[in-house]
Amino acid sequence: IDYRVKNIIDPDIKKRNIYTEKDIIRIIDNNFSSYNHQSNEIIINERKFKCKFAANNLIWIDFAVFFKEATGPKDYKELSSKLDWIFISNFKQCDDYSIDIIRRFISFIDIAYTNKVKVKFFFNNISVGEIYKGTKLNILWNRCESRLNEMQSYDYFLHDKN
Repeated sequence: IDYRVKNIIDPDIKKRNIYTEKDIIRIIDNNFSSYNHQSNEIIINERKFKCKFAANNLIWIDFAVFFKEATGPKDYKELSSKLDWIFISNFKQCDDYSIDIIRRFISFIDIAYTNKVKVKFFFNNISVGEIYKGTKLNILWNRCESRLNEMQSYDYFLHDKN
């Protein structure tokens, strides 16, 4: 049993939904204190990508930066197989003019959900329903939104990857 789950799902930071970078670092320090080496980049399929934090079986990525990069299903599969935890922060509202970002994010969620990767979302001032405000991907987005809601539940985090 991964006892960090409760601390990570509901870190009780004054029972608020706004997380500063210091709050997220505190969550990492309190639950992943045994990391030996940390980095601000990760190598995926022999390419380097910027991240907020990478160590052992955890990565913290910036939504607005990571999904703007030319990533795809092969990259998300490698991330899902290498990592137990993925933290995502800095969500921005997207529309059909930023459809590539949403397509990548939907693909990532599909793969992470299928592989039961533990993803902690730091949405802050944006709700799940406000991430995509376009129309072209409504069917795909509705499924993604449903998965995002499930992936934040305690029951989802209790499932093992295997």
